[in-house]
Amino acid sequence: MLVIKAHEVAGERIPSYPVIKDLFDTIDIRKDGIIDLSEWQQTFGFVQEGGKKHTIKPNPLALWENTREYARIGTLIARNRKLLKD
Repeated sequence: MLVIKAHEVAGERIPSYPVIKDLFDTIDIRKDGIIDLSEWQQTFGFVQEGGKKHTIKPNPLALWENTREYARIGTLIARNRKLLKD
């Protein structure tokens, strides 16, 4: 599990299951049992501060990645990938 490995690498105590479950439920905005990129960015995209151990830094690109324009561009690239490759 990603959470367990992340805590092992950081040298921190692994949180209990209820704590991990609460965190998952908080991030899973759509309540579909899957955390996608959009949900992750909506949850952590506005984090402005943190300690030296944290690597999250404010990024204006994260705001754009949650727009319809970004999703449309991704769809158009995927749809025209063969033409773009050639």
